[in-house]
Amino acid sequence: MQVKIFGQTRVVTPRGEADGGRLGGVKSRQILEILAVSAGSPVSKEVLADLLWSGHPPRSWTGTLESYVCLLRRHLDPTSPRTGGIVTVRQGYLLDLASVDVDLTTFRALARRAEADRDPATCLAIVLEALSIATGDLLADEMQAPWADEEREVLRQEMVSLHGLAASCGLALEQTGVAIRHARAALRLDPLAEGVWRTLMRSLAAAGRRAEALRAHSEVRRHLADELGTDPSRETTDLYLDLLRGAGAPGTAAGTVQPREEVRILLRLLHDAVLAVPVGEVPDGDPHWWQTAVRLGAAS
Repeated sequence: MQVKIFGQTRVVTPRGEADGGRLGGVKSRQILEILAVSAGSPVSKEVLADLLWSGHPPRSWTGTLESYVCLLRRHLDPTSPRTGGIVTVRQGYLLDLASVDVDLTTFRALARRAEADRDPATCLAIVLEALSIATGDLLADEMQAPWADEEREVLRQEMVSLHGLAASCGLALEQTGVAIRHARAALRLDPLAEGVWRTLMRSLAAAGRRAEALRAHSEVRRHLADELGTDPSRETTDLYLDLLRGAGAPGTAAGTVQPREEVRILLRLLHDAVLAVPVGEVPDGDPHWWQTAVRLGAAS
């Protein structure tokens, strides 16, 4: 049996595929989803009741919960309604992963394999296999459930790590297009992932797109300032200075950067730096300081 919780919940058995609407009702479907994200670990009846009824279960919740589980088991496997892949344990239930494959569990197993693999080509192949599973929103049938929101947040962080790993592997393999694509995918999910910004900067430089790499530094600097009130790390700043010197990454293509575009980016960076100076630190109270910033902004 396969349980798929990326996108709308589906169950695939030798008898065919059933969507979440054919699992005995909303509560039965949610029980299956909660057990699926627990990856074979037991879930107590109290926890199930708390999640199913948002902290306010009915007085007779124990009997009601058990009836939902029985209904779910019958829908999962009419030939074996006592189990249906759901095992009763002390004070709760678990999903029997020996007989049930959960797409989220498979995704996470592949992610662990990729992180442990030291060969960039093999690692990248495993990451791509994992990402091919993660299509659609996790638990798409439960977009209003707080417990599902928490699971989606955990997955978001995992996706950032996986895309960042794919970007690093792509850069190591000199596949700059792959590296740039996955770095940008990670940063769409987490604009504060500074390590991924560095991978993006190196990848752009290696592709001969140094002006874009410089722009990336400006972007990460803005995100860190706006969201955390901090500056880029020393490692990021050192990389930026290397890029300005033209030493951004091994194999950087020479002579492919459009000079006018690079000048425009540098002017924008200088503009941002001028504006970042606190009023009390303006040299000698220079009255033309802010006019300089305006001119730089217009020129860029």
